[in-house]
Amino acid sequence: MNLNEFINYFESLTTAKADFCEKATVHQQQLNAERAPARRWNQAEINVQVEKMWHEVLEQLYRNLKNTITNDQNPDEWRKRLDADGFTDEIDDSIREISFETEDDE
Repeated sequence: MNLNEFINYFESLTTAKADFCEKATVHQQQLNAERAPARRWNQAEINVQVEKMWHEVLEQLYRNLKNTITNDQNPDEWRKRLDADGFTDEIDDSIREISFETEDDE
């Protein structure tokens, strides 16, 4: 299974993307507010950055899972792993628990 197939399959199994994107958008808006007015992003650019963040999370998950799957070219092996013993639910919950910190939060 390649990365794009994984992303499509994972997104079909979970609802974490909406929560992640909502939190990431708030985070990006906070960072954006700290930029000089002339350097601030519009909402479209914020959305692009949020999608990049989501993609990076799934890419990391993909790389980690790929190391645990014997035949990583076989989509059925990926599906078995993702469908096994609530694995996807655990990942879904973990993604929902992600929080973003700004320098003010530290």
